[in-house]
Amino acid sequence: MEDLHRAAKRREASALFAVGIGASVSVYLGHDWFHQTFLPALGVRSSLGDALGGLLVVVVAHLGQRIASLALYRDGHYGLLDATRTLQGAVRDLSTELDEVGQLARRDRLTGCWNRRGFEEIVDGEIARMRRHDNTLTVLLLDIDHFKRVNDTHGHLAGDRVLAHLAELLRSSCRPSDSVTRWGGEEFLVLCPNTRLDTAIALAERLRTAVSSTEIVGVGRITVSIGVAECLVGDEAQQWLGRADRALYRAKEEGRNRVCFAPESPEETDAASSVNPFMKVVWRDSYSSGNELIDSDHRYLFATANELLNAIATDQPRGHIGYMAHQLLVEIQNHFGREEQLLQQSGYGGLREHQQMHRVLLAKAIDTLDGFHADGNDAGPLFQFFAHDVLLKHLMGEDRKFFSALGQDAAH
Repeated sequence: MEDLHRAAKRREASALFAVGIGASVSVYLGHDWFHQTFLPALGVRSSLGDALGGLLVVVVAHLGQRIASLALYRDGHYGLLDATRTLQGAVRDLSTELDEVGQLARRDRLTGCWNRRGFEEIVDGEIARMRRHDNTLTVLLLDIDHFKRVNDTHGHLAGDRVLAHLAELLRSSCRPSDSVTRWGGEEFLVLCPNTRLDTAIALAERLRTAVSSTEIVGVGRITVSIGVAECLVGDEAQQWLGRADRALYRAKEEGRNRVCFAPESPEETDAASSVNPFMKVVWRDSYSSGNELIDSDHRYLFATANELLNAIATDQPRGHIGYMAHQLLVEIQNHFGREEQLLQQSGYGGLREHQQMHRVLLAKAIDTLDGFHADGNDAGPLFQFFAHDVLLKHLMGEDRKFFSALGQDAAH
């Protein structure tokens, strides 16, 4: 920038010198005519004419400078404005390129997920935010079971395909607030802000089921083992992730394709779960359909509804409650889509009627949420709708009608 200013000053001095020479020559040649002919014709005294002539020279010199600058550089400041705009554009381009390079440095090239470096740059801030706002923070650590066997049997290109497939499945199955990191090799990490341990366990079960239910072209089905840990008040990142890693190790030791969680002692578990036991919708084994996909979705919806209830019971800000309700609505909508696809594949005769129930529930959910935002209503109707209308009445009532179509005993 200093070089641009110096160049502009040199151009200005050169133009001033050239215009000054021109003005001096003009004064020299026109001096006698100006004083002997022009001023007497106007009736102006010679002394006043000298003053006016000096002013005229200055004005003409200044205009001459500007005209010369406009003619040569298309601006009145000897190209400084254009040069400054060019430099500013170059700085913006460089800043964008640096941001892109920084993003690439934090991203895993194969999967597009955050890499370990990207996670390590944000994790301390997430822990500090959890403590500052008295929120919860949970992590899921996933490992592909027998991944070496995939590489040995199908080749490393197939192994890369499996990793990319799993990354995309995790991103599409998690909530927008969650972030997915490739932790290294065949390990992935899912960071879940504002999520208690029980909800994270339900999410992990849903992810495990989704992975094991998906066929990968040229490879077949894979499974994952998952360790879950909630960040406790005194945890630093290394301690917290160490507990998740130990939970993952237990899942591997206990037979793989399962979810284990930390902490392991009852005292720590009680400390990690802050939900009021008198205000909780409880999942029971008798609610199971026997279909892994349906049951993992239902358990997760129960846990997410409990998150909403806990936020209402602890008088969280309305914006936070509204956001959680919106998240729950999105999860319900996604579940309805998966459920309808499964029922269509099974040839369930009541599919059309069940789809209509879904549409009615979703419309009511939107109206209830809009009323909460627009009218300043209390949050009671939100939970009443999600817990009673969706979970208890629909999931535990209407859904039982299709258990037999899935090959399950509805009486179970």
